[in-house]
Amino acid sequence: MFTLPRGDDVWRFPIPGTWRVDRLPERAREPGLPPAEAAAAALAAPLGTPRLAELARGVRRVTIAVPDATRATHEAVLLPALLAELAVAGISADAVTVAFSLGMHRPTTAEERAAKLGDLGDRVRTVDCHGNDPDLVDLGRLEDEDLPAPVPVHLNRAVVDTDLLLALGRVEVHQMAGLSGGSKTVALGCAGRETIGALHGLPFLEHPETVPGRLAGNRMRRGLDRIGERAGLRFVLDLVPGPDGTVHAAAGDPGQVLMHLSARVDADAWATPPDRDYDAVFLGVPSPKDANLYQASRPLTYLAVGSPPVLAPGGVFVLAARCPEGFGEGAGERNFAAWMRGHDSPAEVVAAIRREESRAGGQRAFLVARALERFAGLVVGADPDALAGSHLAVAPDPEAGLAWLTPRLPADARVLVVEDGFGRLPRLA
Repeated sequence: MFTLPRGDDVWRFPIPGTWRVDRLPERAREPGLPPAEAAAAALAAPLGTPRLAELARGVRRVTIAVPDATRATHEAVLLPALLAELAVAGISADAVTVAFSLGMHRPTTAEERAAKLGDLGDRVRTVDCHGNDPDLVDLGRLEDEDLPAPVPVHLNRAVVDTDLLLALGRVEVHQMAGLSGGSKTVALGCAGRETIGALHGLPFLEHPETVPGRLAGNRMRRGLDRIGERAGLRFVLDLVPGPDGTVHAAAGDPGQVLMHLSARVDADAWATPPDRDYDAVFLGVPSPKDANLYQASRPLTYLAVGSPPVLAPGGVFVLAARCPEGFGEGAGERNFAAWMRGHDSPAEVVAAIRREESRAGGQRAFLVARALERFAGLVVGADPDALAGSHLAVAPDPEAGLAWLTPRLPADARVLVVEDGFGRLPRLA
């Protein structure tokens, strides 16, 4: 038997005794600091910029872009640290707008805003930055020769009509940008649907440098950084989770902060598995990434697309994920569902997206479908009806999942268990 996280809970998998089960090697992660201490230390020694209090002198309006509910970023602790620095420059909380960076995800709920803002909820102005917002600011086009396609730059007015733009972020592996964090919270999360669609289009998606975890040469990352510069993003406070609730944090210039924290992610996020060509790989999906299939499917595509897979051809990826929102409730997630449900096979999904101009969310359908052309997929812990048409098998609990899986694997199946499909992933040496 082994266990996997299922959101905030744990699943127990009573597997056959004849299976050979490997676990991804653990690494003794270096502890960081409690979030409040980490934020204070980072703000006291920013990278590549003066202290925030100095940058903010003479400023009247400040916007702070923060991730939506799909990323846990300790905003209730980090935001007060930013406001304390701003207060030194004479800027009060009522001059601050907190912009939730939704991209094409669903709006934030009152409960999510309360959790992220803590005691600041009634002191700062808040706004949801959504890609379908009709009042976007056109900042021209990116047509750099080192980008694979032009990108229209449309951003939410909240991050443009301000005197000082800041961002919070969490640096973690990202399918297309290499890593999240840096300029991404603004450049993608606060962008319009045409900008988001262009950055997720096939020219970026299929570029050979588009590899999870890679920053060098990554064209999407270059596009994000150009947009951040055009928006005037000058200062970020980013974190990487450490063990036992601690975090590693850095503040200052978006590019320097990202490069500084990327070394921590690279050390923590990857491990060489004991073997290769496994018959099945079990992936735990922790909260909040288990909210919907759009988010929960990311570890599957990290491992199946863009890097040598640890799974043998025809093998099975098993995701332990509740997916209470089904495919997802935002516009991008609904597009993802439409692509998957609108075709009879993964190969047809891939072919259709190649023929037609993809909408935001189509990139996730393309990646999942490409993975399912080579491998099978099983989601354990979700409602089968909610994920109908996903081209993945779905089982409501481990017993039903193993009943589906066992006849499809050899009696002496070799299985790899990855407890956190977002925090530590297998990568062949």
